[in-house]
Amino acid sequence: MSVKITNILQLPSMKGSRVLTSKSDLNQTVTSVTVLEHSKINNVQKKLQDNIYYRGNEIVLTSFAGVKNDVIAQCRNIKYQAELGEVAIILFYVGIVMPTVDSRLIQTADEVNIAIICMPLNNPTLAYSDVIMEISNAIFNDQLKHPYLAVEMLKDFYSRSDKKRNLDAALQIISRKFSISLAIFNQQMILLNQSNWPQGSKVEWLTIVKNPLFKTQNVISRNNLVCEKQAMVNNGQKLYLFTLMTNKRLSNFQESQILQFIKIMLNMYHQNETIYINNKDMIDALLNGKETKALQIAKQLKIKVADFKNFWLIDNTSDLKNQHLIDVIRDLSRMFSNKILCEAYKNRIVILFSKRVNLDDLMIWGEQILSCFENVKEKQGQGIYLNYFLDLGNFSAYNKYFSLLELVKPYIVKIFPHKKIFGIQDLKFVKRCKDIFKTKNYTNFSKIIAPISKNKSLLQTLTTYFLDANTNILVTAQLECVHRNTIKYRLDRIENLLGFSIDNPIMLGDLTTALALERIVNYKQDN
Repeated sequence: MSVKITNILQLPSMKGSRVLTSKSDLNQTVTSVTVLEHSKINNVQKKLQDNIYYRGNEIVLTSFAGVKNDVIAQCRNIKYQAELGEVAIILFYVGIVMPTVDSRLIQTADEVNIAIICMPLNNPTLAYSDVIMEISNAIFNDQLKHPYLAVEMLKDFYSRSDKKRNLDAALQIISRKFSISLAIFNQQMILLNQSNWPQGSKVEWLTIVKNPLFKTQNVISRNNLVCEKQAMVNNGQKLYLFTLMTNKRLSNFQESQILQFIKIMLNMYHQNETIYINNKDMIDALLNGKETKALQIAKQLKIKVADFKNFWLIDNTSDLKNQHLIDVIRDLSRMFSNKILCEAYKNRIVILFSKRVNLDDLMIWGEQILSCFENVKEKQGQGIYLNYFLDLGNFSAYNKYFSLLELVKPYIVKIFPHKKIFGIQDLKFVKRCKDIFKTKNYTNFSKIIAPISKNKSLLQTLTTYFLDANTNILVTAQLECVHRNTIKYRLDRIENLLGFSIDNPIMLGDLTTALALERIVNYKQDN
């Protein structure tokens, strides 16, 4: 679907033409064609051109008549066309108007990703009109055959799993497809959804939408960036779509299809007119890295997000629908910190808190939270574990730690089947083991515990001692259901077989990693 530069090269009127650039993308979409006979642009012309809204994705036909002997001016014009979003330049009458095509012109075009196509040399019979007519027909016929770019995006959307189908995912599809940033605001100019390009980049949407120029016009341009504002209506609620483009502009056709796609998504995934009325929405924004959104919600709720530098995340509560239990945990948490936000969030419970709690009190807090689940029905109480994150330096830390937890979650139970409370260092350790396991680069670690690998009781004792009991002999004995002297005897025997002291700080990191990897391998085999 859509006409590419490669399709243009196949047209009869382009017979004998040659592509002079080697690095420019010939698969770029062409949406229109124009003629520009460039000259040395003066200040008045520059001001006029800067106030014209170019749609981009055009092919430009020229002979550089006004600057035929000025390579520097030709290169300057090439760069300017790239800024306007043009994708290719077709050179006419080379050898007649332009003496030749300088290598500097080709190098410049490659740098800015504009293809230069040269029509046959020294041919005065060439006509702009023939090329214009055939390119225009090709674009028109393609749109007749494929009128629904939105259908393509819908197919991409529905190829995803149910959990990954939402309005944010829809905007990400558009953002990636067209290399643009998008944001949806309500009538009160509160940010509802956004997707930035490149992915992970930061766009100051609040600064952009507050630009006074948007009161009188729908398109503003600053520093090679163009932002367009379009009104939409969903369930009687007025919304605004802001599209931020770098260099390349959308064609009318692309713009209409994007709007059609977004309107479909809004009807399906944005039914509620009341937006951002509770703490859960703010927690969702924080964990998913939507700083602007979180700040706006917090402002509505009259909450200072900066007050909450720490949080608990209680995981694996998928079947839990006991609001009373959440209230109990919320009240319990107020004993440890004066400012608390405690909410059910998807399959978890999240507790944001302000006061930095020392480690001993934090463990007591965690144990008391776990005790709240003891009377919960069997299925709901199984597999509950807690993660704590302290001293968050900035907003991005919420998303950073949440993403890390999501990344290592399948491996936590494999490495720590008995542990219930985890800190950031635990999660980083799990990630390290996961990365080593994924690359299958754990031979050197296996060698460390090879002398005891065939003795299951010794291997299990050492693993329990390090991964479950925090090197506490009494706890190890309780978990192994043996006398503590038996554990002491086994540990002595293990040291003799390994050939080093298990308390040696130099060996602790690699030894613990080796035992964790062994658990991952055995878990995979058993399951």
